[in-house]
Amino acid sequence: ASVIPKYKYLKSNNDKVFMEILRDQLDLPDIKNIRSFHFGTLEEAIRKADDFDYPNVIKGYGGAMSKNVSLASSEKELVYKIKKISATRNSKEEFREIVRSKKYSYYNKQSKHRSKYIIQNFIPNLENDWKIYIFGKKIFVFYRPIFKERGFGASGGGYDNYFYGKNAKVPDGLFDFAFKVYLKLDTPFVSLDIAYDGATFYVLEFQLVYFGTAGILKKYSKEYFILEDSIWVSIENEGDIEKVYIESVIEYLNR
Repeated sequence: ASVIPKYKYLKSNNDKVFMEILRDQLDLPDIKNIRSFHFGTLEEAIRKADDFDYPNVIKGYGGAMSKNVSLASSEKELVYKIKKISATRNSKEEFREIVRSKKYSYYNKQSKHRSKYIIQNFIPNLENDWKIYIFGKKIFVFYRPIFKERGFGASGGGYDNYFYGKNAKVPDGLFDFAFKVYLKLDTPFVSLDIAYDGATFYVLEFQLVYFGTAGILKKYSKEYFILEDSIWVSIENEGDIEKVYIESVIEYLNR
């Protein structure tokens, strides 16, 4: 059987660490300007702390809407925040570890912080990002502002606080960039979080399975965009999520 999307994308669902491994493997230099280090324990990151630029972004392997995401401005802050994200404390297991270490002089106790996470370069002075849904030939877009009271993340602000379609303040080249990434991923549909610093586009995250689709509803997106004669044109949105999914899968199979 051939699963759709591909098995590696199913495996990456809700796993930010595996998503970053996929980024490393993709033959697409345009998305490599986000550099991610992935770790399985706190101690691994401590050994490489001198190699990081600060500030940087720490993300736990799971979580949506900016959960398990934080910013570190120094090595001390980095270690503190990794401890919170990666903690796997278990009093019974820790007691067994103490016993083992007493019994066997050569025994190295397990880390108390074994929940995997990533460390990424931070992009300064961003005021927003864009959520891009691509289903077959259709692009849905919304602008997500960064609210100072919520920190540095744009996601999680709520659908009613975003700007959709023609109101999404789309910069030149955003759709071309997003569609290039979509085709390289070779999937029927994708959700892309993209930032722009005035010169360069950055794919902050991508999801290929089980991502929120309320932004497709006509309540929010009055239109979507398709490419006609090298120009992105707007089409009135019918707001039928099921139809959008089905059409994208049929287009993918035909492709």
